Amino acid sequence: MLFDRTPENLDRLLAALRELKARYRDPAGRHIEPDLDKLQTLRLHLLLTDLGALDVLGVIGGGLTYQDLVHRTVVYELGELRVRVLELAAVIETKEQANRDKDRAVLPVLRQTLAMMNRGERGEGG
Repeated sequence: MLFDRTPENLDRLLAALRELKARYRDPAGRHIEPDLDKLQTLRLHLLLTDLGALDVLGVIGGGLTYQDLVHRTVVYELGELRVRVLELAAVIETKEQANRDKDRAVLPVLRQTLAMMNRGERGEGG
């Protein structure tokens, strides 16, 4: 999850993480909870919550922030919840910028999916 680093949003994010009982994934097994200082200064937060693993990122790709990418999102309504999701073309661009082995490995599938979407095709099961 890429988060908006404005002070107002950091307060909301921290409240949500506390509700989920978030803590950092720590190889030594220590219980370290996120706080405002960590959210403001660290770029990557690998967390465990009561609902499972959650990666909380301040930047992605080549240093892109929430503000850089918010105009490239699509809003989905899930019940009463509104969720912003990065459009697939932007996901591809951020993975190209990151240029890690794991990102390069998924790029062919993502590009094929985008091409199918642009042609109006549906994949298996859809």
